[in-house]
Amino acid sequence: MHKSLLLFFVVICWSSCKKDFNEVPDAPVVVKAYLHGNKPVTDVYLESVLTSREFDNQETRPIIDAEVNLRIGDELIVLEANGSSPGFYTNEEYIVLPGSFVTLEVNYNEKVITASCEIPEMLVVTSTFDGVSVIDAGGSNQVLGSLSWESNPEYEYLLDLIVDEENPIPLTFNNAQGKFDDSYARPIKTDNANILADDFSFLGLHKLTIYALSPEYSEYFNYAPSQFAGSLYSAPNNINNGFGVFAGLTGTTIEITVEE
Repeated sequence: MHKSLLLFFVVICWSSCKKDFNEVPDAPVVVKAYLHGNKPVTDVYLESVLTSREFDNQETRPIIDAEVNLRIGDELIVLEANGSSPGFYTNEEYIVLPGSFVTLEVNYNEKVITASCEIPEMLVVTSTFDGVSVIDAGGSNQVLGSLSWESNPEYEYLLDLIVDEENPIPLTFNNAQGKFDDSYARPIKTDNANILADDFSFLGLHKLTIYALSPEYSEYFNYAPSQFAGSLYSAPNNINNGFGVFAGLTGTTIEITVEE
């Protein structure tokens, strides 16, 4: 899911280098940090955007020597630079609890960069899926099951479906095109979803995760560069003394087994 957001930053960084050099801050720090409820800290990334008058000379470089901490109440969680993935800072022993209010603190080149977000609470999901779901021969528009959850007006929700088989077998019915990503490519604000046969491409076990997104995550996910002339510096931003996003999400996963 984060591939879309990483691609977004590539696009806006490309666009921002078209601006006049005098309008661009000197080597700004960009934060791309996502905290997952009930999971360790593995997705905090820092980079510097090196600016130039010439497009071909502009570079983006990972920051590997910053001091990075998370603060939750009186607790300070130290993140370490990941030697195998430059720019990433992690703490795989610390589990982020849903409902936590977290502040990110970065010290780099005599700059102090901060940001805060709240990690969404875990959803209680009600599902009609029970056992094996059998797809009819026709398949098209067949409702296999439904999901519902208690919606929070502050949050949007993102659904993610993956096949959990080592060598998945493709479905054979004519409309087996895996339309799930088309139907749920964007966050939704509703409190329910119907899952269709058309959403699947393979037989076997699948995992469907419903993510509750913090407002910061939704704002970036829904950002359209064309609305803001594609500039990194006019994009939504919740980083103090820098650019980018610090956001939280919490997923609830159910299993679905599909047969023909």
